[in-house]
Amino acid sequence: MKALAVRRGGLLHALVALLPAWFAWAGSVAVIGWLVFVATKSPAVVGVAFSVRMAPLVLAGLPIGTLSDRLGRILVLKVANLGIAAIFGSLAVLAITGHLAVAPLIVAAAVLGLFDAGRMVCGNNLVFELSGELGPTRAIAASNFGGAIGQIVGSAAAGAALSSAGPATACALVAAASLVSATLLFGLPEPAISTHQAGTSFTAAVRAGLALLHRVPAVGLLIAAACVVEMFAFSCMALDPTFAGQVFMAGPSGLGWILASRALGRLVGASALVLFPARRTVGRALVLAVIGFGLALFIYALAPALLLALPFIFIVGITGLVIDALVLTAVQAGVHPTVRGRAAGLWVLMIGLQPIGVLEVGVVAQLAGARWAQGINASIVFMFGMALLFTAFGRRISDMETVSAQPG
Repeated sequence: MKALAVRRGGLLHALVALLPAWFAWAGSVAVIGWLVFVATKSPAVVGVAFSVRMAPLVLAGLPIGTLSDRLGRILVLKVANLGIAAIFGSLAVLAITGHLAVAPLIVAAAVLGLFDAGRMVCGNNLVFELSGELGPTRAIAASNFGGAIGQIVGSAAAGAALSSAGPATACALVAAASLVSATLLFGLPEPAISTHQAGTSFTAAVRAGLALLHRVPAVGLLIAAACVVEMFAFSCMALDPTFAGQVFMAGPSGLGWILASRALGRLVGASALVLFPARRTVGRALVLAVIGFGLALFIYALAPALLLALPFIFIVGITGLVIDALVLTAVQAGVHPTVRGRAAGLWVLMIGLQPIGVLEVGVVAQLAGARWAQGINASIVFMFGMALLFTAFGRRISDMETVSAQPG
Protein backbone atom coordinates (compact mmCIF):
# COMPACT_ATOMS: atom_id res chain seq x y z
CA MET A 1 0.00 0.00 0.00
CA LYS A 2 2.84 2.38 0.88
CA ALA A 3 4.61 1.65 -2.42
CA LEU A 4 1.38 2.32 -4.32
CA ALA A 5 0.96 5.66 -2.56
CA VAL A 6 4.55 6.62 -3.40
CA ARG A 7 4.01 5.75 -7.04
CA ARG A 8 0.76 7.73 -7.21
CA GLY A 9 2.49 10.71 -5.59
CA GLY A 10 5.39 10.31 -8.01
CA LEU A 11 3.05 10.49 -10.99
CA LEU A 12 1.43 13.68 -9.70
CA HIS A 13 4.86 15.21 -9.03
CA ALA A 14 5.98 14.29 -12.57
CA LEU A 15 2.85 15.75 -14.18
CA VAL A 16 3.30 19.03 -12.28
CA ALA A 17 6.98 19.22 -13.28
CA LEU A 18 6.19 18.57 -16.95
CA LEU A 19 3.52 21.29 -17.14
CA PRO A 20 5.88 24.30 -17.50
CA ALA A 21 7.88 22.39 -20.13
CA TRP A 22 4.73 22.17 -22.27
CA PHE A 23 4.22 25.92 -21.79
CA ALA A 24 7.79 26.44 -23.01
CA TRP A 25 7.35 24.13 -26.00
CA ALA A 26 4.19 25.87 -27.24
CA GLY A 27 5.76 29.28 -26.66
CA SER A 28 8.90 28.27 -28.53
CA VAL A 29 6.91 27.10 -31.56
CA ALA A 30 4.96 30.36 -31.68
CA VAL A 31 8.01 32.59 -31.15
CA ILE A 32 10.34 30.99 -33.68
CA GLY A 33 7.62 30.39 -36.28
CA TRP A 34 6.30 33.94 -36.10
CA LEU A 35 9.67 35.70 -36.02
CA VAL A 36 10.92 33.72 -39.03
CA PHE A 37 7.71 34.47 -40.92
CA VAL A 38 7.86 38.20 -40.13
CA ALA A 39 11.49 38.38 -41.25
CA THR A 40 11.05 36.46 -44.51
CA LYS A 41 7.31 36.41 -45.42
CA SER A 42 8.10 32.95 -46.82
CA PRO A 43 6.21 29.73 -45.95
CA ALA A 44 9.15 27.76 -47.30
CA VAL A 45 11.61 29.37 -44.88
CA VAL A 46 9.18 28.81 -41.99
CA GLY A 47 9.09 25.18 -43.11
CA VAL A 48 12.89 25.09 -42.98
CA ALA A 49 12.82 26.43 -39.41
CA PHE A 50 10.40 23.68 -38.38
CA SER A 51 12.41 21.08 -40.25
CA VAL A 52 15.77 21.87 -38.68
CA ARG A 53 14.14 21.58 -35.25
CA MET A 54 12.63 18.19 -36.06
CA ALA A 55 15.57 16.70 -37.99
CA PRO A 56 17.85 16.14 -34.95
CA LEU A 57 15.21 13.80 -33.53
CA VAL A 58 16.18 11.22 -36.17
CA LEU A 59 19.77 11.07 -34.92
CA ALA A 60 19.12 11.79 -31.24
CA GLY A 61 16.02 9.67 -30.52
CA LEU A 62 17.68 6.27 -30.08
CA PRO A 63 20.91 7.45 -28.40
CA ILE A 64 18.94 9.52 -25.90
CA GLY A 65 16.57 6.60 -25.36
CA THR A 66 19.62 4.47 -24.59
CA LEU A 67 20.89 7.10 -22.14
CA SER A 68 17.45 7.13 -20.54
CA ASP A 69 17.60 3.36 -20.03
CA ARG A 70 21.08 3.62 -18.47
CA LEU A 71 21.24 6.93 -16.61
CA GLY A 72 17.61 7.44 -15.68
CA ARG A 73 14.74 9.58 -16.93
CA ILE A 74 15.00 12.49 -14.52
CA LEU A 75 18.65 13.37 -15.11
CA VAL A 76 18.17 13.59 -18.88
CA LEU A 77 14.96 15.62 -18.39
CA LYS A 78 16.77 18.14 -16.19
CA VAL A 79 19.53 18.61 -18.75
CA ALA A 80 16.99 19.03 -21.58
CA ASN A 81 14.99 21.70 -19.76
CA LEU A 82 18.09 23.60 -18.65
CA GLY A 83 19.36 23.54 -22.23
CA ILE A 84 16.11 24.99 -23.59
CA ALA A 85 16.21 27.71 -20.92
CA ALA A 86 19.76 28.63 -21.94
CA ILE A 87 18.85 28.84 -25.64
CA PHE A 88 15.89 31.16 -25.13
CA GLY A 89 17.79 33.22 -22.59
CA SER A 90 20.39 33.78 -25.32
CA LEU A 91 17.71 34.69 -27.88
CA ALA A 92 16.26 37.21 -25.43
CA VAL A 93 19.70 38.85 -25.11
CA LEU A 94 20.03 38.97 -28.92
CA ALA A 95 16.60 40.59 -29.18
CA ILE A 96 17.48 43.22 -26.58
CA THR A 97 20.74 44.07 -28.36
CA GLY A 98 19.10 44.15 -31.80
CA HIS A 99 20.98 41.15 -33.18
CA LEU A 100 18.10 38.68 -33.41
CA ALA A 101 17.88 37.62 -37.07
CA VAL A 102 16.82 34.58 -39.09
CA ALA A 103 20.21 32.84 -38.88
CA PRO A 104 20.37 32.60 -35.05
CA LEU A 105 16.72 31.53 -35.00
CA ILE A 106 17.47 28.66 -37.39
CA VAL A 107 20.53 27.62 -35.36
CA ALA A 108 18.51 27.78 -32.15
CA ALA A 109 15.79 25.62 -33.71
CA ALA A 110 18.35 22.94 -34.61
CA VAL A 111 19.82 22.80 -31.09
CA LEU A 112 16.32 22.81 -29.58
CA GLY A 113 15.66 19.60 -31.49
CA LEU A 114 18.34 17.78 -29.47
CA PHE A 115 16.85 18.89 -26.16
CA ASP A 116 13.32 18.14 -27.42
CA ALA A 117 14.40 14.52 -27.93
CA GLY A 118 15.40 14.23 -24.28
CA ARG A 119 12.19 15.86 -23.09
CA MET A 120 9.99 13.65 -25.28
CA VAL A 121 11.69 10.31 -24.57
CA CYS A 122 12.17 10.70 -20.83
CA GLY A 123 8.91 12.48 -20.11
CA ASN A 124 6.88 9.67 -21.66
CA ASN A 125 9.03 6.95 -20.05
CA LEU A 126 8.58 8.58 -16.65
CA VAL A 127 4.81 8.84 -16.94
CA PHE A 128 4.47 5.25 -18.20
CA GLU A 129 6.59 3.86 -15.35
CA LEU A 130 4.83 5.88 -12.64
CA SER A 131 1.32 5.15 -13.98
CA GLY A 132 0.43 2.64 -11.24
CA GLU A 133 -3.22 1.73 -10.86
CA LEU A 134 -4.31 4.53 -13.21
CA GLY A 135 -2.90 2.52 -16.11
CA PRO A 136 -0.42 3.57 -18.83
CA THR A 137 -2.92 4.90 -21.39
CA ARG A 138 -4.76 7.03 -18.87
CA ALA A 139 -1.52 8.23 -17.28
CA ILE A 140 -0.13 9.34 -20.64
CA ALA A 141 -3.50 10.93 -21.41
CA ALA A 142 -3.30 12.76 -18.06
CA SER A 143 0.18 13.95 -19.04
CA ASN A 144 -1.24 15.23 -22.31
CA PHE A 145 -4.08 16.88 -20.39
CA GLY A 146 -1.50 18.87 -18.45
CA GLY A 147 0.40 19.37 -21.69
CA ALA A 148 -2.67 20.83 -23.36
CA ILE A 149 -3.13 23.30 -20.51
CA GLY A 150 0.50 24.29 -20.85
CA GLN A 151 0.12 24.68 -24.61
CA ILE A 152 -3.02 26.80 -24.31
CA VAL A 153 -1.41 29.17 -21.82
CA GLY A 154 1.96 29.10 -23.56
CA SER A 155 0.50 29.80 -27.00
CA ALA A 156 -1.68 32.64 -25.75
CA ALA A 157 1.13 34.12 -23.64
CA ALA A 158 3.64 33.96 -26.49
CA GLY A 159 1.19 35.54 -28.94
CA ALA A 160 0.35 38.30 -26.48
CA ALA A 161 4.01 38.91 -25.65
CA LEU A 162 4.98 39.12 -29.32
CA SER A 163 2.13 41.55 -30.03
CA SER A 164 2.53 43.85 -27.04
CA ALA A 165 5.96 43.45 -25.47
CA GLY A 166 8.18 42.21 -28.29
CA PRO A 167 10.47 39.24 -29.01
CA ALA A 168 12.75 39.71 -25.99
CA THR A 169 9.91 39.30 -23.50
CA ALA A 170 8.48 36.33 -25.41
CA CYS A 171 11.89 34.57 -25.40
CA ALA A 172 12.34 35.32 -21.69
CA LEU A 173 8.95 33.72 -20.93
CA VAL A 174 9.98 30.50 -22.67
CA ALA A 175 13.33 30.46 -20.85
CA ALA A 176 11.69 30.99 -17.46
CA ALA A 177 9.15 28.20 -18.01
CA SER A 178 11.90 25.70 -18.93
CA LEU A 179 13.91 26.68 -15.87
CA VAL A 180 10.87 26.17 -13.62
CA SER A 181 10.30 22.69 -15.11
CA ALA A 182 13.90 21.67 -14.42
CA THR A 183 13.65 22.96 -10.84
CA LEU A 184 10.43 21.05 -10.15
CA LEU A 185 12.09 17.77 -11.14
CA PHE A 186 14.34 17.92 -8.05
CA GLY A 187 13.03 15.60 -5.35
CA LEU A 188 11.16 13.34 -7.80
CA PRO A 189 12.21 9.70 -7.16
CA GLU A 190 13.83 8.00 -10.13
CA PRO A 191 12.10 4.77 -11.22
CA ALA A 192 14.34 1.72 -10.72
CA ILE A 193 16.64 1.07 -13.68
CA SER A 194 17.50 -2.50 -14.56
CA THR A 195 21.19 -3.37 -14.91
CA HIS A 196 20.30 -6.30 -17.16
CA GLN A 197 22.33 -4.83 -20.05
CA ALA A 198 24.95 -3.00 -18.00
CA GLY A 199 27.78 -4.85 -19.76
CA THR A 200 26.56 -4.01 -23.25
CA SER A 201 28.41 -1.27 -25.12
CA PHE A 202 26.53 1.93 -25.85
CA THR A 203 26.70 1.37 -29.62
CA ALA A 204 25.41 -2.19 -29.29
CA ALA A 205 22.57 -0.94 -27.08
CA VAL A 206 21.57 1.62 -29.72
CA ARG A 207 21.61 -1.09 -32.41
CA ALA A 208 19.46 -3.30 -30.18
CA GLY A 209 16.96 -0.46 -29.95
CA LEU A 210 16.79 -0.14 -33.73
CA ALA A 211 16.30 -3.91 -33.99
CA LEU A 212 13.03 -3.58 -32.04
CA LEU A 213 11.38 -2.50 -35.31
CA HIS A 214 11.56 -6.03 -36.70
CA ARG A 215 12.09 -8.06 -33.50
CA VAL A 216 8.85 -6.79 -31.90
CA PRO A 217 6.10 -6.72 -34.57
CA ALA A 218 3.84 -4.41 -32.55
CA VAL A 219 6.54 -1.73 -32.46
CA GLY A 220 7.23 -1.91 -36.21
CA LEU A 221 3.56 -1.75 -37.19
CA LEU A 222 2.72 1.15 -34.90
CA ILE A 223 5.77 3.17 -35.91
CA ALA A 224 4.99 2.65 -39.61
CA ALA A 225 1.38 3.79 -39.23
CA ALA A 226 2.30 6.77 -37.05
CA CYS A 227 4.99 7.80 -39.53
CA VAL A 228 2.40 8.39 -42.25
CA VAL A 229 0.34 10.58 -39.94
CA GLU A 230 3.41 12.53 -38.78
CA MET A 231 4.64 13.25 -42.30
CA PHE A 232 1.33 14.24 -43.84
CA ALA A 233 -0.82 15.52 -40.95
CA PHE A 234 1.25 16.80 -38.04
CA SER A 235 3.62 18.42 -40.56
CA CYS A 236 0.85 20.86 -41.46
CA MET A 237 1.51 22.66 -38.17
CA ALA A 238 4.30 24.38 -40.10
CA LEU A 239 1.60 26.21 -42.08
CA ASP A 240 -0.03 27.75 -38.99
CA PRO A 241 1.98 31.02 -39.21
CA THR A 242 1.12 31.27 -42.92
CA PHE A 243 -2.59 30.69 -42.29
CA ALA A 244 -2.52 33.30 -39.50
CA GLY A 245 -0.49 35.88 -41.45
CA GLN A 246 -1.47 35.44 -45.12
CA VAL A 247 -4.66 33.39 -45.36
CA PHE A 248 -6.74 34.73 -42.45
CA MET A 249 -4.85 38.05 -42.02
CA ALA A 250 -5.05 37.63 -38.24
CA GLY A 251 -1.50 38.50 -37.15
CA PRO A 252 0.39 36.96 -34.22
CA SER A 253 -2.73 36.91 -32.06
CA GLY A 254 -4.40 34.80 -34.75
CA LEU A 255 -1.50 32.37 -34.58
CA GLY A 256 -2.03 32.22 -30.84
CA TRP A 257 -5.69 31.36 -31.37
CA ILE A 258 -4.81 28.59 -33.84
CA LEU A 259 -2.29 27.03 -31.46
CA ALA A 260 -4.61 27.46 -28.49
CA SER A 261 -7.56 25.84 -30.34
CA ARG A 262 -5.47 22.82 -31.20
CA ALA A 263 -4.27 22.63 -27.60
CA LEU A 264 -7.86 22.90 -26.32
CA GLY A 265 -8.74 19.94 -28.53
CA ARG A 266 -5.88 17.98 -27.04
CA LEU A 267 -7.22 18.92 -23.60
CA VAL A 268 -10.64 17.48 -24.42
CA GLY A 269 -9.15 14.38 -26.05
CA ALA A 270 -6.96 13.74 -23.02
CA SER A 271 -9.92 14.23 -20.69
CA ALA A 272 -11.91 11.63 -22.61
CA LEU A 273 -9.10 9.07 -22.42
CA VAL A 274 -8.60 9.67 -18.69
CA LEU A 275 -12.30 9.46 -17.83
CA PHE A 276 -13.21 6.50 -20.04
CA PRO A 277 -12.50 3.02 -18.63
CA ALA A 278 -9.03 1.76 -19.52
CA ARG A 279 -8.88 -0.77 -22.38
CA ARG A 280 -6.31 -3.49 -22.86
CA THR A 281 -6.05 -2.99 -26.63
CA VAL A 282 -5.82 -0.05 -29.03
CA GLY A 283 -9.13 -0.98 -30.67
CA ARG A 284 -10.75 1.02 -33.46
CA ALA A 285 -10.00 4.32 -31.71
CA LEU A 286 -6.62 4.79 -33.43
CA VAL A 287 -7.96 4.12 -36.93
CA LEU A 288 -10.99 6.37 -36.45
CA ALA A 289 -8.73 9.11 -35.08
CA VAL A 290 -6.59 8.96 -38.25
CA ILE A 291 -9.70 9.34 -40.41
CA GLY A 292 -11.03 12.22 -38.31
CA PHE A 293 -7.64 13.95 -38.34
CA GLY A 294 -7.50 13.97 -42.13
CA LEU A 295 -11.11 15.15 -42.53
CA ALA A 296 -10.83 17.99 -40.00
CA LEU A 297 -7.53 19.15 -41.47
CA PHE A 298 -9.12 19.26 -44.94
CA ILE A 299 -12.05 21.41 -43.77
CA TYR A 300 -9.64 23.71 -41.90
CA ALA A 301 -7.79 24.22 -45.19
CA LEU A 302 -11.01 25.32 -46.93
CA ALA A 303 -12.39 27.57 -44.16
CA PRO A 304 -12.98 31.13 -45.44
CA ALA A 305 -12.18 32.78 -42.09
CA LEU A 306 -10.29 32.01 -38.87
CA LEU A 307 -13.46 31.93 -36.78
CA LEU A 308 -14.92 29.17 -38.98
CA ALA A 309 -11.65 27.24 -38.99
CA LEU A 310 -11.23 27.12 -35.20
CA PRO A 311 -13.78 24.29 -34.54
CA PHE A 312 -11.95 22.04 -37.00
CA ILE A 313 -8.55 22.97 -35.58
CA PHE A 314 -10.07 21.90 -32.26
CA ILE A 315 -10.97 18.49 -33.76
CA VAL A 316 -7.45 18.20 -35.16
CA GLY A 317 -6.22 18.59 -31.57
CA ILE A 318 -8.53 15.85 -30.27
CA THR A 319 -7.60 13.30 -32.93
CA GLY A 320 -3.89 14.11 -32.74
CA LEU A 321 -3.92 13.52 -28.99
CA VAL A 322 -5.65 10.16 -29.32
CA ILE A 323 -3.12 9.02 -31.93
CA ASP A 324 -0.15 10.14 -29.84
CA ALA A 325 -1.42 8.59 -26.60
CA LEU A 326 -2.36 5.22 -28.06
CA VAL A 327 0.81 4.81 -30.11
CA LEU A 328 3.07 5.83 -27.22
CA THR A 329 1.33 3.51 -24.79
CA ALA A 330 1.27 0.49 -27.09
CA VAL A 331 4.90 0.94 -28.19
CA GLN A 332 6.15 1.02 -24.57
CA ALA A 333 3.80 -1.79 -23.50
CA GLY A 334 5.13 -4.07 -26.22
CA VAL A 335 8.75 -4.18 -25.02
CA HIS A 336 10.72 -5.25 -21.95
CA PRO A 337 11.13 -2.51 -19.27
CA THR A 338 14.91 -2.45 -19.84
CA VAL A 339 14.43 -1.10 -23.39
CA ARG A 340 11.47 1.27 -22.89
CA GLY A 341 13.71 4.29 -23.39
CA ARG A 342 14.78 2.97 -26.77
CA ALA A 343 11.19 2.13 -27.73
CA ALA A 344 10.20 5.73 -26.97
CA GLY A 345 13.35 6.77 -28.84
CA LEU A 346 12.03 5.02 -31.96
CA TRP A 347 8.84 7.06 -31.64
CA VAL A 348 10.95 10.22 -31.40
CA LEU A 349 13.03 9.07 -34.40
CA MET A 350 9.80 8.65 -36.38
CA ILE A 351 8.70 12.15 -35.42
CA GLY A 352 12.07 13.37 -36.64
CA LEU A 353 11.09 12.25 -40.15
CA GLN A 354 8.37 14.90 -40.07
CA PRO A 355 10.66 17.45 -41.81
CA ILE A 356 10.15 15.49 -45.02
CA GLY A 357 6.47 16.36 -44.77
CA VAL A 358 7.21 19.87 -43.50
CA LEU A 359 9.45 20.64 -46.46
CA GLU A 360 6.92 19.11 -48.86
CA VAL A 361 4.01 21.11 -47.46
CA GLY A 362 6.12 24.29 -47.32
CA VAL A 363 7.20 24.01 -50.95
CA VAL A 364 3.67 23.25 -52.17
CA ALA A 365 2.38 26.21 -50.13
CA GLN A 366 5.04 28.43 -51.72
CA LEU A 367 4.01 27.32 -55.22
CA ALA A 368 0.25 26.83 -54.93
CA GLY A 369 -0.80 28.35 -51.60
CA ALA A 370 -1.31 27.09 -48.06
CA ARG A 371 -4.88 25.90 -48.71
CA TRP A 372 -3.79 23.59 -51.53
CA ALA A 373 -0.81 22.25 -49.57
CA GLN A 374 -2.84 21.39 -46.49
CA GLY A 375 -5.76 20.05 -48.52
CA ILE A 376 -3.53 17.60 -50.39
CA ASN A 377 -1.89 16.27 -47.23
CA ALA A 378 -5.23 16.02 -45.44
CA SER A 379 -6.62 13.93 -48.31
CA ILE A 380 -3.66 11.53 -48.08
CA VAL A 381 -4.22 11.04 -44.34
CA PHE A 382 -7.96 10.51 -44.78
CA MET A 383 -7.45 7.88 -47.49
CA PHE A 384 -4.78 6.15 -45.39
CA GLY A 385 -7.21 5.97 -42.46
CA MET A 386 -9.92 4.50 -44.66
CA ALA A 387 -7.45 1.90 -45.92
CA LEU A 388 -6.62 0.95 -42.32
CA LEU A 389 -10.32 0.57 -41.57
CA PHE A 390 -10.82 -2.15 -44.17
CA THR A 391 -7.50 -4.04 -44.20
CA ALA A 392 -5.81 -6.72 -42.11
CA PHE A 393 -3.02 -4.24 -41.33
CA GLY A 394 -5.52 -2.03 -39.54
CA ARG A 395 -7.06 -4.99 -37.69
CA ARG A 396 -3.64 -6.07 -36.40
CA ILE A 397 -3.05 -2.57 -35.04
CA SER A 398 -6.47 -2.61 -33.35
CA ASP A 399 -5.55 -5.77 -31.43
CA MET A 400 -2.32 -4.38 -29.92
CA GLU A 401 -1.94 -4.22 -26.15
CA THR A 402 -1.94 -0.95 -24.19
CA VAL A 403 -0.63 -2.53 -20.98
CA SER A 404 2.69 -4.27 -20.47
CA ALA A 405 2.73 -7.30 -22.71
CA GLN A 406 6.34 -8.07 -21.74
CA PRO A 407 7.39 -9.27 -18.31
CA GLY A 408 8.24 -6.49 -15.84
